[in-house]
Amino acid sequence: MAFPIYDTTMQDDIAYRLHNKVYADLQPADKAAIDGNSVTLTTGHAFDAMTLLQRYNNFLAASGAATAPAEWRGWFLAETVYRCAMHMHPDRVREYAGLRKDALIQAIETYTQLGTDDTDTATNFGWLTTNIAIRKYVLDICVHQERMLLPTPERIDQAMRSRFVRVWNMGNWPFRRVQLTVTLPTSGQPTYSGSHTPDAITSTKMYYTDTAGKGSALVAVPADDMAYLLSQGYSTGRPRYCQITQLGAATAGTPFWVFERTPDQSYTVRAEVATVTPALTTPALFNTAMALLPPELLELLRESVGADVLESYGRPEGREMVKRVDAQWAEYLAPFIDNGHMDEREAVSESRATVADLIAGQHDGWGGIMGGQT
Repeated sequence: MAFPIYDTTMQDDIAYRLHNKVYADLQPADKAAIDGNSVTLTTGHAFDAMTLLQRYNNFLAASGAATAPAEWRGWFLAETVYRCAMHMHPDRVREYAGLRKDALIQAIETYTQLGTDDTDTATNFGWLTTNIAIRKYVLDICVHQERMLLPTPERIDQAMRSRFVRVWNMGNWPFRRVQLTVTLPTSGQPTYSGSHTPDAITSTKMYYTDTAGKGSALVAVPADDMAYLLSQGYSTGRPRYCQITQLGAATAGTPFWVFERTPDQSYTVRAEVATVTPALTTPALFNTAMALLPPELLELLRESVGADVLESYGRPEGREMVKRVDAQWAEYLAPFIDNGHMDEREAVSESRATVADLIAGQHDGWGGIMGGQT
């Protein structure tokens, strides 16, 4: 199945639909308006219609204009005739608009129902949750609205990215968190192992990995406790307490660490972090990011993008869909809520007396012993 090829047969089809005569019998002005009197499309309403089809075919198939199903020939003809009629037959525009809508729906459905190979297999968009599948789903629901809507590819992709970012940052979800190694230098800020970029440190206790320090913990404490610890004037050594804050855009949101003592050498600890929103700059990266979400959330993500697109065009049905899917997000995400975020659990008591007890060698609040003051 090749992309619609514009030839003399198509010229005659368009001419018959508009004027009930073959293309050769049309007036020069009509020929120029249709295609510039040439099957090599460079101008005219046929050129504009073909450009539109190629754009949406690439958007759906993501593999070039040569893969469009033959059914798109009907959309091309109906699109061209509709555009011509607005100038040649204004009295018949409503009629041609209806034919255009039917042809457009049929063309979109050749992708949304079966996929580009016309077989009901794993390529069926209904079984997939990729960026292409979401694009197909959104186009499908939009063209089937009572008032048909053909959203731009950019609007759909922007909605996909925006909704994913919102979901990712709605909470400290388990699928955001990873264990990694943090290197504590003698000066400057810690660095992180692996390819993950931390957005926040979720551990309240981090454990040293070196032989001498195995089993020892680096404990995250509130700001008031860190102020007390810093007032004690400790010398350099192995840090036992830290305060971790977010400095915002000035440091790209990277966690900022303060220790009660300056490390006397480079140390490493194991910690859990919440990662930043994955890169969403290409379709492939978007698919990689979606693979991080639980399957049950992917279905709602697809529906949410459709709702967001409809709402972005001011459709009342879109606003109602957004309300419904937002309520569903709260329900769907409830099982993933984790009260283990460091902002929601107590690292150490806020009383300075308790901190002093910890330094003096009392229990650390988790059943362990931190060791005496040095």
